[in-house]
Parts: sequence; structure tokens; C-alpha cells
Amino acid sequence: MPTTNTICHEPLPGTNFRVLELAGFSVAIAGWDAAEEAGGFDLHRPNSVLSMRGKLPDWVRDGPDRVPGIAVQMVDGELPNPMLYSIGCSWLSYMVRHGGPGPVMVCCWMGQSRSVAMVTTWLSLETGMEFRESLALVEHVYPEANVHEELVRGGILFLEADADLCMLD
Repeated sequence: MPTTNTICHEPLPGTNFRVLELAGFSVAIAGWDAAEEAGGFDLHRPNSVLSMRGKLPDWVRDGPDRVPGIAVQMVDGELPNPMLYSIGCSWLSYMVRHGGPGPVMVCCWMGQSRSVAMVTTWLSLETGMEFRESLALVEHVYPEANVHEELVRGGILFLEADADLCMLD
């Protein structure tokens, strides 16, 4: 098992919202049901949102609890465009450092595949670990992870390309 410091907090009661401490940064993985409610959380309230569903939860856009958010459209079982990894990893890298208190929430429908693939790809960029090594680490602390093979392949292809050219500073 990799030596990168990792912690997985217990899910918030009645949700699949799980906060992971990875490489010294706080990232939350959530399914859509938890993502819809996360703006009202007192504990582990997200500082920003990256949605893999192509849309953001309503509270991110409207109301007093809104936070910065972006949405990219990834589809389970399809090889994603590498630019989606570039956009998502750039967002995560920036927001974990500058987004304020609380985790960056990465969400998809179930919180098991697309969001995990994005967090794993970002973790690989942050630590220099190979994708499968990062995925093993995430799976170790987040047993709900179940990444579709095409998303694994997409993350590996993105990392094998000169990913530094795609990353925004």
C-alpha cells in the first residue's frame, strides 16, 4: 500500500457523502442524493463542487449556501475526452489550495465511478503515483469505489500524455 497519508471520515448519517484526506488535502466524494443536500451540512460543508454529471446541484447555483462549482459530462462505460480530466484536475488542484475551509466535493450519480476516477487522476498528478497505485489507495480508504474500466483507461491515457501541458496554473 502506498505511504501517502490518507484518512477516510465516516459517511455523514443517511448519506454516501464521504470526506477523504489525500496527500494533505480534503476531498469529498458523493453520490447525487448527498450532493443535493451538501449545502446544508454543518460538518464537512464543501467549499466548492466538481460535478461529473454535466450539471450542478441547485444549492451550488442559488441561495445563501452557494459555492463555486463546475460541471463536466462524463459517461460511465465510455472513454472520456482527456480535456475533461484536464478541467477537473485543474479545478481540484486550485480549489484544494484556495477554496477556503471544507473539502472540494466531487460528485456523480452514485459516487462510485466517475467521481472516483477524477479524484484518482488528480491524486496521481499531486503525488506522482501511477494511476492504478492511486486507485488502490482510494479504494483502500473508500470501499464504495467501483470505477468503470473505460474511465480507468481514460485516466491512464491522460496521465501518460504530457498532462502538465494540459494543466492550468
